[in-house]
Amino acid sequence: MRLIFFVTLLRVISLTYVSFCFFIRKICEAERKILKKVLIVEDDMIIALSTQKMVQKIGHKVIGRVTTGEEAVQEAVHSKPDVILMDIRLAGNIDGIDASSLILKSVTDTDIIYTTGNTDQSYLERAGKTGYKAFLVKPVSMIDLKKSFE
Repeated sequence: MRLIFFVTLLRVISLTYVSFCFFIRKICEAERKILKKVLIVEDDMIIALSTQKMVQKIGHKVIGRVTTGEEAVQEAVHSKPDVILMDIRLAGNIDGIDASSLILKSVTDTDIIYTTGNTDQSYLERAGKTGYKAFLVKPVSMIDLKKSFE
């Protein structure tokens, strides 16, 4: 009688453990899908730090911060981010729109979110050719940033 009881108890514990592990695995898979790797391209350090804090608060991971278009291309090709927050006017020889065009030739599965203080129509037209996900005007709010990631 005791043997049957212990065998039954072991089966129940085993099934409970397997179910628990399955449940935990599903939660971890869901978390991995939500977390996005983000590259911040911004030549103003204060704005870059502020943007980094906002990205982290909404639950994503900043994998790098760069200040020029040239650095953006190198870092994006190397780290393959899910999202790039790209300032349009940058230090260096190429602006954010040209950098995005170069990046998208090598890294096709990344989303570009432009951030700019300038809403000039020519920028919008040029940016439109890159197939960007969002165009945010600085100062970027937490609400707008969060919506752009959805």
